[in-house]
Amino acid sequence: MNRKHRSLVLALVIALGVMPQAVMAQAPNYYTSVIVSDITSGAAVVGSVFTTDVSLSIVNNASPAQGFMGADVWISFDDSVLDIDDADDNPANGKQVSISTQFFGSSVFVAANEVAPCPNGGMCVHLALSHSGAPITNRTGKIATITWAALDTVVPPVPAGLGVDPDTVLSDIDGQEFPINSTSVPSITVVAPGIISGKVLRQGTRTDHANCDVTAYTPVAASSVQPSRMPSATSISRCRWAVPIWCRRGTMAI
Repeated sequence: MNRKHRSLVLALVIALGVMPQAVMAQAPNYYTSVIVSDITSGAAVVGSVFTTDVSLSIVNNASPAQGFMGADVWISFDDSVLDIDDADDNPANGKQVSISTQFFGSSVFVAANEVAPCPNGGMCVHLALSHSGAPITNRTGKIATITWAALDTVVPPVPAGLGVDPDTVLSDIDGQEFPINSTSVPSITVVAPGIISGKVLRQGTRTDHANCDVTAYTPVAASSVQPSRMPSATSISRCRWAVPIWCRRGTMAI
């Protein structure tokens, strides 16, 4: 019995008090999936964090319905591009993700919640979960939310390398493997931070002239007036042109 089966069986034994007894016959009338969602919050940007959800699904189309009790899930990632933002910020128990009760319910038993080497190499988020009660036969729901940290040492754009490792298994009430029909993983690329540029255009008329000076100039065609070479000031009474107002608090003129 390899490592993944040991952790899953241990979870079932502790949570349910049962030992493996028999192999369940595979039925053609159900469909199971392991799903990693696309980004649910944040952005896949160098030096930033973003989240994805991990979900399970089972649908039965005929009786008798078949169901599973636990899951041993391995989500692989490129650890040269991503790290895990620890869910409980406690270095003593290693890096963990946020467990959801959406699929297994409030009786969920967590046998493993860790970042560990994948069984076939590379790095994985490893989750071994089970629950007490009846096998789950028709449900789709989240089991965890992973907060990823895009490393600031990468040269973008670069793929995040997410995947569902082949050693991921579901387990029936007897601790035997329950087939997985499909897996779904998004294609996420870590990119460089964006730059926003544009113009600020003045609109309307200034009504607050506090701390401003009013200076009148000799009549000059408006098209020839340049702030850098204004004519000499003269009396306001001689001015028949629009009066420029120069504000001490900035360079805005109206």
